[in-house]
Amino acid sequence: MANLTLRQIKGSPLTITEIDGNFEYFTGSYTNTGTITAQGFSGSFTGSLQGTAQTASYVQTAQTASYVQTAQTASYVQTAQTASYVTKLNQNVIISGSLTITGSLILSSTHSVAPSYTGVNGEIVSAKVGSQYLLYMWMDSAWRSSSFV
Repeated sequence: MANLTLRQIKGSPLTITEIDGNFEYFTGSYTNTGTITAQGFSGSFTGSLQGTAQTASYVQTAQTASYVQTAQTASYVQTAQTASYVTKLNQNVIISGSLTITGSLILSSTHSVAPSYTGVNGEIVSAKVGSQYLLYMWMDSAWRSSSFV
């Protein structure tokens, strides 16, 4: 890899070879063992980027994000073609298509009586009334229930 040669440091004009080396420095691969800080970057990035981003305030298009360990907040995602793993999602989710669960589905028993509000068709609520466990489903303008012994 070429080195970056600065006139201010060299103290004299650059040679053609040094100028060519500067172009190679900025257009080739760059290996860095320290920190690279880009402030106010606007443009495009092509290739692979690995590491840690403290904040990514806006990404217009990510063809593939193969792994995100922790996202404190993702305020808006218009379309996620695939999300293979989510530990915890604290919000309502709309799924158009199928949902396949290969492990367990855990519904917390937050109700101790039948729901008293108007649901939406297909809404399922679990409840424990006394010692009986029930699933309530809103169907055709009413809550329908099934008990488990």
